[in-house]
Amino acid sequence: MNEIKTNKSPTSLMYGCGLTHFLCHFLELGYPALTLFIADDLDIPVADVLYAGFPLYFCMGIFAFPWGIISDRYGSFFSLGIASIIASLGCLGLIFVHEPFSILVSLSIIGLGIAAYHPAGMAAISSTFTERRGKALALHGIWGGLGILSAPILAGLIGYYLHWRSFYIFASLVSFLLGVLCLRIQSKIGSQQKNLQDSPEVREQNFNTFAKSLIATFRYREFLLLLICMTIAGAVYRANIVTLPILLKNHSGEPLNLLASFISQTFTGAKLGNPLDAGSSLLMGLAVLGGLIGQKFAGQLADKYNLAKCYFYFFLISVPCLILMGQLGGAPLIFISIIYFFFSLGMQPIENSLVAEISPKEILSSVYGIKFLFCFGIAALVVHPVSYLVDKQLYSYLYSALALALVVHVLIVSTFKLFRAK
Repeated sequence: MNEIKTNKSPTSLMYGCGLTHFLCHFLELGYPALTLFIADDLDIPVADVLYAGFPLYFCMGIFAFPWGIISDRYGSFFSLGIASIIASLGCLGLIFVHEPFSILVSLSIIGLGIAAYHPAGMAAISSTFTERRGKALALHGIWGGLGILSAPILAGLIGYYLHWRSFYIFASLVSFLLGVLCLRIQSKIGSQQKNLQDSPEVREQNFNTFAKSLIATFRYREFLLLLICMTIAGAVYRANIVTLPILLKNHSGEPLNLLASFISQTFTGAKLGNPLDAGSSLLMGLAVLGGLIGQKFAGQLADKYNLAKCYFYFFLISVPCLILMGQLGGAPLIFISIIYFFFSLGMQPIENSLVAEISPKEILSSVYGIKFLFCFGIAALVVHPVSYLVDKQLYSYLYSALALALVVHVLIVSTFKLFRAK
């Protein structure tokens, strides 16, 4: 990756990357939180709305690798700027949709846009903060966690009080403005590199550096094993994210009824949505808050302890949580969901530190692109079978299968060379 040579401080870089990370997950999680509102408004089955979300998650992953290559060549903020503007166009399209196919097309455009963040932004963070990488990735993860947290909360309130399309009007404007900001940042730092990048001699030198790094420093076996684990974790994450709002609506019981009653009495005026839909979105946000706290905790561990062992234990604890989520209801379901997200989402600084630890710095954007191609793109294939099980309300079978997948995950982690290191 071309190092970013700029007068801006690492703190400024963190804020720039943080805002785009926030946007990425805000758009990713907004749609699942609005699923029930969209189904009610367009009078289509919930399962069809879930199916229509598949290209959002698939494109978010499958285009990560191409964005990584672009970032290595032209700079992280160039990719983030163009991608944010593309995402704003997808949001604009959702304002006018009326049937599943048009939803599918618009979500594909959003997925293409938000695919850029992880390979571009995370490589910039990982290559800049080398000594306190875990702490930096934790702070970066908190920005993303705020996007994950705020998306269901805002989506629930906007969908209830205004209209679900209003969410995408707001998101389109924010995406466009952030894209322009990123391009302005890149224009300031890119002029310092333009002549250097355009030199044939330097391009040849960069290629030689790339080849030597790839051969000498890339730990292939460890990365391939980690890639399998990250794909499994990505599939479990995606399955849970698309299921949780519906699971909470159907099984939260009295806590959801009390919250829905509070919403209907507090937010007066034009009520265009179901308060139960809004309540389930807010409860999902509460669960995700556990992941936000977990990322702060995991970032501190990543700088002090064996990364592979931390990774192992975070997912090992997640296994019984998944089993219980398929069996419980009411307040216990909400509580165990919070605990699950604390570990399963909180582990992100550890996982991303592992990727940076075993990868050459010169191609880190591309390596992160490969990671998210699999853990977001390939893992998104679970949306179809998960939608079927959700439609049949077979939650216990679904969460037992997800727990079994994580058992395989932790067994593979236990074979890591890093895991056996003292």
